[in-house]
Amino acid sequence: MKKAVLLWVLVLLCICGKTVEAADSKADAIMSEVEKAMKEVKVVGATMTVEGNLFMEIEVDSNTGVTKMAGLMGSTMWIDQRTNIAYLYDEETSEYYFMPMDDSDIEDNVEYVEYTAEIDNTLTFTYVGEEIYSVKNENVECYKLLAEDPKDPSKTYYYYIRKDTYRLCGVDATSVLVKIQYYYPDSVTIPQEVKQKAKIAPDAMVTQNGIDYIVRYVKKKPVIYVYDGRKAKGKVKIPETVKICGKQYKVQGINGEAFKNNKKITSVIIGKNVRTIDKQAFYGCKKLKNVTIKSSVLTKIGKKAFYKNAKTLKFKVPKKKASKYESLIRKSKSSSEIKISKY
Repeated sequence: MKKAVLLWVLVLLCICGKTVEAADSKADAIMSEVEKAMKEVKVVGATMTVEGNLFMEIEVDSNTGVTKMAGLMGSTMWIDQRTNIAYLYDEETSEYYFMPMDDSDIEDNVEYVEYTAEIDNTLTFTYVGEEIYSVKNENVECYKLLAEDPKDPSKTYYYYIRKDTYRLCGVDATSVLVKIQYYYPDSVTIPQEVKQKAKIAPDAMVTQNGIDYIVRYVKKKPVIYVYDGRKAKGKVKIPETVKICGKQYKVQGINGEAFKNNKKITSVIIGKNVRTIDKQAFYGCKKLKNVTIKSSVLTKIGKKAFYKNAKTLKFKVPKKKASKYESLIRKSKSSSEIKISKY
């Protein structure tokens, strides 16, 4: 979905201010005023319809740092680039969620958005006339210009420019039934209701110390699992909790194959809240020599979770759980010589 969002953001909202080549003096004069007007825009909204059906609506506010996207797969998303948190309303479940957005997510969605509508300087513009154009049920008096791509005659568009403000009002493709309409809200913010009702999104992910963690819901409560540790190095510690968007969540599991074939980890400390270690979690970690289990609630070690590690693999386990954990370890099967000590 991110890539699709980026493509349309690049089409709808981007950097303005380049010289526009015009096909006649009237169009040249109008587009010159458009560029001046659009440079002053700090809040802009755009809707895109395909064959008369709403595909997506975007609103961007440079003052609040909030981007709102609606219509994609029946959901609405608000991205707060100042806190790197996204909020989502899922129409299918009628639930509100929040999730962290890392730098690459922010870049994908808003880096190219400079809160102005794009004027493509590769197009040539020809003045057509004046026309009443409807944007969000408002009839607006506009200049109508034909925009053509000199390198591809099949790509032609009609640009509608608001007469009173010279702001971009709409772009209609002539070859397909695609319309992009622009409007200018006072501001874009995240409603308090959304923030208050939102809970951490299932499958939300965060990376810490080279390890990717993922949110799972267990008995309707969010918990954290180690998702991917193949980039981790040296001494690895699976923490008791992980903080996401300012809240702490228990790390309760290690996914199957999470560290598979990691040749750089040498030891692992497993936090006290871990309940399950799935199959082949540490399979092929050839330099792994020491495993310390802090958890006293561990109930499962999957098949070959510790397999093809160092020739001798030393475990440290809680004294009260020594017998149970030794049974779990040996039943999971290992190709190493296993040594277990108590603490």
